[in-house]
Amino acid sequence: MSRFSAFSIPQGTYRVIRDFVDFDGTIHPPGETWRFLSHAFLPYDAGLTLFIQRDGAERSIRLQDYPDAQGPVIDNFHEYIELVEE
Repeated sequence: MSRFSAFSIPQGTYRVIRDFVDFDGTIHPPGETWRFLSHAFLPYDAGLTLFIQRDGAERSIRLQDYPDAQGPVIDNFHEYIELVEE
């Protein structure tokens, strides 16, 4: 899989391969799987919301694009998740 950020996730089902903590403090551990649906960006708070489907329900993962928040995770999302099914 090529390099991608959380702003440009290709459609598909993903597995977390490196744990990360989202804006809400939720830990996403290796092995967690979900289907990426879409994303939304809130510029004035640098808020990025990933809309996913996990365990048959739509959920969201909120991230904040600041260097001292989840910015490094957003920029290098390909290091945290891997595509398991298109």
